[in-house]
Amino acid sequence: MSQEDDSTSKELLIEDWLHNLNLDHLTEKFHKQGFIRVDDFKQLNEMNDLNEYEITDMKESKRIWFMLEGKQEHKDMFKKLDRHGL
Repeated sequence: MSQEDDSTSKELLIEDWLHNLNLDHLTEKFHKQGFIRVDDFKQLNEMNDLNEYEITDMKESKRIWFMLEGKQEHKDMFKKLDRHGL
């Protein structure tokens, strides 16, 4: 991902980003915690920090964390999962 793509994704509204990850149902939880943009996740230090925000499903936590890391291999993996409805 180019630096421009990275900065654009961090400026995304949380509801748009979660929609793109097929995690719309988490939008209200993050809004209650004051998350407005993807950049608000910068306060997280590790995947387990998501438990504090009531994200207890391990698959959802991994999906969020890996996408925040921005590694292409993770993005490709989740594209495959999306295609198969997982």
